[in-house]
Amino acid sequence: MRWEGPLLILMRLLRAGLTLWIVISAVFILARVGGDPVQYLLPPDIAGPEREDLRRILGLDRSIFVQYLIYLENIAGGDFGRSFFSSRPVSDVFFERLPATISLMAPSLLMAVVIGVPAGVLAAVYHNTVIDRVLMALSFIGQSMPSFVLGIALILLFSLMLKILPSSGDGSWQHYIMPIATLSTILAASIARLTRGSLLDVLNRPFITFARGKGLPRFSVNITHGLRNALLPVVTLIGMQIGALIGGTAVIETVFAWPGVGRLMVDSVIRGDYALLQFGILILAGTVIICNLLVDASYLLLDPRLRSRGAA
Repeated sequence: MRWEGPLLILMRLLRAGLTLWIVISAVFILARVGGDPVQYLLPPDIAGPEREDLRRILGLDRSIFVQYLIYLENIAGGDFGRSFFSSRPVSDVFFERLPATISLMAPSLLMAVVIGVPAGVLAAVYHNTVIDRVLMALSFIGQSMPSFVLGIALILLFSLMLKILPSSGDGSWQHYIMPIATLSTILAASIARLTRGSLLDVLNRPFITFARGKGLPRFSVNITHGLRNALLPVVTLIGMQIGALIGGTAVIETVFAWPGVGRLMVDSVIRGDYALLQFGILILAGTVIICNLLVDASYLLLDPRLRSRGAA
């Protein structure tokens, strides 16, 4: 039926809104479990009345429920609050750091796709050969290794032993090499393994056998007919891994002392900067939700059956 497509989109949007509200509420509550930011803002020798005055100014003297209602009201009005420590709007603090994180995420994601998809295709085409075994062994190692372990290993090798790359900062293009290599390696390993499994499944289907029987070139069968039909789960993984990539930047930016939003979020947790933490997670969660919606929309482009079903 013609209304199935718009109804599906509406349901996905409603689910996305509900997910975002749950994330906002969970972060609001959990942030306040971590401690009182007043203890970080004032020296230990400051007396109780001064502390209570500061709590009143920050609005922390009210109940959690009242604080939550005020927070939702402020969000609806576009007011996300000010950082407890810099007294600047949290949006200014966050977006000031955002370009540094994007400069890591974008090339890391691109490199992961450029490496992971061809590696998975090679492993599937040369199934059960040395090429397949070597590529899958490397992808297993890359997927299993924690990002901070790989990052520290690269620092030890290239910074401390070989002394050819800087270990921290973002002053030049050399500073990008190890953080990008760390992020892209783990994601490329996941993409390669899923591409291989998905393509192997497609290559064993009857329509591929029929295409081979017609005498079509091997490249046309594997890529034009096989890979296109195998990309749906890969696209899903890439969309889901964007969220993992966002979370991974927090670890990588801490290891490499990178001045991005991931490190900013870690600092806000340590210092109890509620407003900044809530805004950062709100933006990051919204980004993940939007990416998932775009992945759903991309299905219509990659799978003609879904388009015909929506138009039926």
